[in-house]
Amino acid sequence: MYTVSRSPPYDQSSRTQDSDNWLQWALFGLGGVFLLGSIIVLVGVPGLPLGGLTDTNSTSLSPTDSVSPVPDPTETERQTPVPTATATSEPSDTTIYRINVGGPRLKATDNGPDWLADQENAPSTYLNHRVSDTVVNDTPDPITVENAVSATTPQSLFKTYRFSRKPKLWQKEMEWGFPADPNSVYEVRIYVVEPFFTSGQSGRPSEESYSEEGPRSFDVVIENKTALQNYEPFVEHGHDVGAVKSFETTVDDGSLTIRFHHRVENPVISGIEIIEKNPGNGNN
Repeated sequence: MYTVSRSPPYDQSSRTQDSDNWLQWALFGLGGVFLLGSIIVLVGVPGLPLGGLTDTNSTSLSPTDSVSPVPDPTETERQTPVPTATATSEPSDTTIYRINVGGPRLKATDNGPDWLADQENAPSTYLNHRVSDTVVNDTPDPITVENAVSATTPQSLFKTYRFSRKPKLWQKEMEWGFPADPNSVYEVRIYVVEPFFTSGQSGRPSEESYSEEGPRSFDVVIENKTALQNYEPFVEHGHDVGAVKSFETTVDDGSLTIRFHHRVENPVISGIEIIEKNPGNGNN
């Protein structure tokens, strides 16, 4: 008799193997879930902030929110600011010498210096009175002045004058010398009046007719250059008329010199004024 061996309905080894398979699939599923969660944490889900969590202390933008672009700088903002130069005032002219030739000291009517005296017994220290033959005089006549004469110039300046007689062999022409800066430019003003010659006979002993006794003609030389040649005050200005002649010059040796040369009759002068042009600027 043959004995037939039957396996039970459930083989124990097979059940064990099936259990192992389910366990592996379960572990594999858990690993997949863990891997998927890691990917979500690292990459994020659309519509959610990184990490999938919302920070309640920060502001997040929804998908429909938009960001306004930052405007480009304007042309003015792109330009480099240009420094603005500060305006500086130029130095003003300065009057440094005034002489009331042949008369007393006169008080200035502006902010400049007074007109220094130059008298018979106390000649100006700027005049070469020791080596020249000059005479001081005055006129009782009323004086009119030309428009070129500044309103701040005293009219009494023309009431007195000094004239130079023709020098003898050992004498020199009338000359004035003023200390000056070689690096500066100067304006020299010569004030003149014709007190002696008239257009007719006045009957006064101190006056003569120009047509009979004239002319009076002389040269003015400034810094060895002729500024006026054959200058005739009466012809140019008339009798008892105050006038001014202005010239610019520079100085080479530290002394600004003014000489009066005879032509016909005696050179005559009533005042001298010297202005330094823009002190400190030099010979520009």
